[in-house]
Amino acid sequence: MFRAFLIAVGVSMCLVGAECLVVDQAVFKYPRRTKGAVPAATTAPRDPFSQQRIPIFEADEPGTARHTFKPPEWAPWSLLSGGVVIALYALTVQRD
Repeated sequence: MFRAFLIAVGVSMCLVGAECLVVDQAVFKYPRRTKGAVPAATTAPRDPFSQQRIPIFEADEPGTARHTFKPPEWAPWSLLSGGVVIALYALTVQRD
């Protein structure tokens, strides 16, 4: 079981490293924390089959917050190499 855990950690690190290599920055948009109940939007359509609105990140809506994540320069290659080393180590560990 320890071997499977190490392989999973290694593969996960490789995937995150590859994503950091491809992406310059990531923007996370989430609702702001408020005290009490949040009132429903008055502009929301009542018909479930009506055309849905596509959210746009440039236009900040009230009640939403944004967080921008820029991976450091060392992250992609460090995560990739560390993940490969951990996965290869897990493959060489004796099975119980």
